Amino acid sequence: TGNLGIKKYEVLSLLDGINFNQNENIKDFLIRNDFTSSWRTNNFRWNIASCIEYGATPEGYIEVEDDKNNVNNFIQHANSKRFLTKETVSAAYEHKNSRLWLPLSFLYSNNVIKSELNYPIAINNVAGNNVQIWFAPQYEYIHPMRKYVVRASANIKWDYLNVENKGTYSLKQSDSRFSISPYLYFNWNISPSSTLRTQISYLNRSGDVGDFLTAPVRTDNLNISYKTGVLSYQKSFNAMLHYDFKLPLDMWFINADMIYDNSRTNLITNNDIADSSIEVSPILYPNNLENFTGILNITKIFSSINTKISLGGAYMWGRGSVSQNEIILPQYGQSYSILSKIIAKPWPFIEFDYDGNLTINRMKFNNISEELLSHSHSFKLNLFPFKGFHVKMGADILWK
Repeated sequence: TGNLGIKKYEVLSLLDGINFNQNENIKDFLIRNDFTSSWRTNNFRWNIASCIEYGATPEGYIEVEDDKNNVNNFIQHANSKRFLTKETVSAAYEHKNSRLWLPLSFLYSNNVIKSELNYPIAINNVAGNNVQIWFAPQYEYIHPMRKYVVRASANIKWDYLNVENKGTYSLKQSDSRFSISPYLYFNWNISPSSTLRTQISYLNRSGDVGDFLTAPVRTDNLNISYKTGVLSYQKSFNAMLHYDFKLPLDMWFINADMIYDNSRTNLITNNDIADSSIEVSPILYPNNLENFTGILNITKIFSSINTKISLGGAYMWGRGSVSQNEIILPQYGQSYSILSKIIAKPWPFIEFDYDGNLTINRMKFNNISEELLSHSHSFKLNLFPFKGFHVKMGADILWK
């Protein structure tokens, strides 16, 4: 398979009373070949999968001019190419109610990214090689009566990256990392009316060659971004608990979710805000993001009038850190929401839909607390006066 893309457009903008004209011209293409084969021997099912991919952006530039020949005028050139191959061999074993998957994968990629900015003069010339090998065994057990399902896996991975930037801020670096990312899933059908489901995962992620674009890159007359040459990584923990209860004969349906996320990164994004530009770059700082979400939804169907009414509530809490002008400050947030939805079709020739949302957001940043109340409403009316004729009407209301 393959695809070709060409993007060319012109944008007019206004900043501090100055008119800017932005022209963009970007061309890219991608060629990909996939192969897979499978066969069975005794209780084992074997599979081989191969993917070879080559893509490039041979030409790309952004030019910004203003009507006063301002110093913010610039031309940004960029081009890139990427080769990737991924090979996987896996074996699956089944015995009664148990299943075992044993996939082994290998990935190699070569990336080249070049950029050249005329003002301020900044050049990136990055070439990187990445090798990944991972073994991800997975076990699953299904109760004979499907009373419960247990699934467990672990992604055991070795990741090697070698990068060199021969541009304005030259560097050469290599990184080798070993990680284990486990996953656990459990589904329990407590009764014909209720089900409990939970899953827990711990995931490791590493950055790529983009972390080594140390010279500034501009995407418009306002934003400038660059990296520090430090490979980013993230460790995240996720836990989810879901419960649903249903009485199909009485047309009652209830479901509830609790979700917790906790991620740790070695870098935090910093925004340096000046009069005529915003510089975005990472800072080496251990950043911790934590979020909790609770959702409850109740649905009732009135079959006599062909109407479904849903009423729900959601609570979200989160905390983290933000960096502005290299000053790192904690940030907290909470939100409470009431959600409602009505779908009614009392007669064959009319259908009415309503979606409503009432939310209170509370934010605390730099010892300053703010509260925002917002609500939105969406109305849709569909009329079918006779066969083959459809009339649509609707309205959206948003208040903040």
